[in-house]
Amino acid sequence: VGVAHEKFLRAIKDQGKFLATSCGKCRKDFLPPKIFCPYCLGELKDWKEVPARGVVETFTVAGEIFAFVRLTSAGGLIHKLGEISPEKVKIGLKVEAVFKPPAERKGSILDIDYFKPV
Repeated sequence: VGVAHEKFLRAIKDQGKFLATSCGKCRKDFLPPKIFCPYCLGELKDWKEVPARGVVETFTVAGEIFAFVRLTSAGGLIHKLGEISPEKVKIGLKVEAVFKPPAERKGSILDIDYFKPV
Protein backbone atom coordinates (compact mmCIF):
# COMPACT_ATOMS: atom_id res chain seq x y z
CA VAL A 1 0.00 0.00 0.00
CA GLY A 2 3.01 2.28 0.22
CA VAL A 3 4.75 4.01 3.10
CA ALA A 4 2.14 6.68 3.80
CA HIS A 5 -0.88 4.41 3.53
CA GLU A 6 0.74 1.72 5.65
CA LYS A 7 1.17 4.14 8.55
CA PHE A 8 -2.37 5.47 7.97
CA LEU A 9 -3.91 1.97 8.03
CA ARG A 10 -1.79 0.87 10.98
CA ALA A 11 -3.09 3.82 13.03
CA ILE A 12 -6.67 2.79 12.19
CA LYS A 13 -5.96 -0.82 13.11
CA ASP A 14 -3.90 -0.30 16.26
CA GLN A 15 -5.35 2.92 17.67
CA GLY A 16 -8.70 3.54 15.99
CA LYS A 17 -7.64 6.97 14.75
CA PHE A 18 -6.86 8.82 11.51
CA LEU A 19 -3.48 10.32 10.63
CA ALA A 20 -2.73 12.90 7.94
CA THR A 21 0.60 14.16 6.66
CA SER A 22 1.46 17.82 6.93
CA CYS A 23 3.69 20.18 4.91
CA GLY A 24 5.19 22.87 7.11
CA LYS A 25 6.35 24.89 4.12
CA CYS A 26 2.97 25.05 2.34
CA ARG A 27 0.97 24.79 5.57
CA LYS A 28 -1.26 22.11 4.06
CA ASP A 29 -2.40 18.73 5.41
CA PHE A 30 -3.17 15.66 3.33
CA LEU A 31 -5.73 12.93 3.94
CA PRO A 32 -5.35 10.29 2.68
CA PRO A 33 -1.70 10.92 3.51
CA LYS A 34 0.98 11.53 0.89
CA ILE A 35 4.75 11.23 1.14
CA PHE A 36 5.47 14.27 -1.04
CA CYS A 37 3.71 17.64 -1.10
CA PRO A 38 2.08 18.14 -4.53
CA TYR A 39 2.65 21.91 -4.23
CA CYS A 40 6.34 22.24 -3.25
CA LEU A 41 7.39 18.60 -3.86
CA GLY A 42 8.93 18.46 -0.39
CA GLU A 43 9.03 15.20 1.50
CA LEU A 44 6.26 14.97 4.11
CA LYS A 45 7.59 13.67 7.41
CA ASP A 46 5.19 15.37 9.81
CA TRP A 47 2.08 13.47 10.87
CA LYS A 48 -0.94 14.68 12.80
CA GLU A 49 -4.08 13.11 14.14
CA VAL A 50 -7.28 14.06 12.35
CA PRO A 51 -10.65 13.93 14.13
CA ALA A 52 -12.83 10.93 13.28
CA ARG A 53 -15.77 13.31 12.72
CA GLY A 54 -16.61 14.93 9.43
CA VAL A 55 -19.26 16.13 7.03
CA VAL A 56 -20.94 14.36 4.11
CA GLU A 57 -20.05 16.24 0.93
CA THR A 58 -21.74 13.90 -1.55
CA PHE A 59 -23.35 10.47 -1.45
CA THR A 60 -25.01 7.76 -3.50
CA VAL A 61 -27.27 4.84 -2.70
CA ALA A 62 -26.39 1.51 -4.31
CA GLY A 63 -27.85 -1.11 -2.02
CA GLU A 64 -25.90 0.67 0.73
CA ILE A 65 -25.22 4.36 1.27
CA PHE A 66 -21.74 5.48 0.21
CA ALA A 67 -20.47 8.97 0.89
CA PHE A 68 -17.43 11.18 0.58
CA VAL A 69 -16.85 12.34 4.15
CA ARG A 70 -14.63 15.41 4.52
CA LEU A 71 -12.78 14.95 7.80
CA THR A 72 -10.69 18.12 7.60
CA SER A 73 -9.59 20.72 5.10
CA ALA A 74 -6.89 18.16 4.28
CA GLY A 75 -9.38 15.81 2.65
CA GLY A 76 -11.54 12.86 3.49
CA LEU A 77 -12.61 9.32 2.70
CA ILE A 78 -15.22 7.52 0.65
CA HIS A 79 -16.97 5.01 2.86
CA LYS A 80 -20.31 3.53 3.93
CA LEU A 81 -22.85 5.33 6.08
CA GLY A 82 -24.78 3.41 8.72
CA GLU A 83 -27.48 3.95 11.33
CA ILE A 84 -29.40 6.17 8.89
CA SER A 85 -31.94 5.58 6.12
CA PRO A 86 -31.28 6.86 2.58
CA GLU A 87 -34.16 9.32 2.92
CA LYS A 88 -32.47 11.10 5.83
CA VAL A 89 -29.00 11.47 4.31
CA LYS A 90 -28.15 14.97 3.10
CA ILE A 91 -25.18 17.03 2.05
CA GLY A 92 -23.73 18.67 5.16
CA LEU A 93 -24.74 15.81 7.50
CA LYS A 94 -22.28 15.55 10.40
CA VAL A 95 -20.95 12.03 10.90
CA GLU A 96 -18.33 10.13 12.88
CA ALA A 97 -16.40 6.94 12.22
CA VAL A 98 -17.46 3.68 13.81
CA PHE A 99 -14.44 1.37 14.00
CA LYS A 100 -14.66 -2.40 14.22
CA PRO A 101 -13.66 -3.87 17.58
CA PRO A 102 -9.83 -4.02 17.91
CA ALA A 103 -9.74 -7.83 17.73
CA GLU A 104 -11.51 -7.74 14.34
CA ARG A 105 -9.28 -5.13 12.67
CA LYS A 106 -6.94 -6.32 9.94
CA GLY A 107 -5.16 -3.17 8.78
CA SER A 108 -7.46 -2.12 5.95
CA ILE A 109 -9.88 0.71 5.26
CA LEU A 110 -12.60 -1.81 6.15
CA ASP A 111 -11.50 -1.55 9.78
CA ILE A 112 -13.86 1.42 9.66
CA ASP A 113 -17.24 -0.29 9.88
CA TYR A 114 -19.11 2.84 8.69
CA PHE A 115 -19.76 6.49 9.49
CA LYS A 116 -22.85 7.32 11.58
CA PRO A 117 -24.73 10.59 12.15
CA VAL A 118 -23.79 12.65 15.21
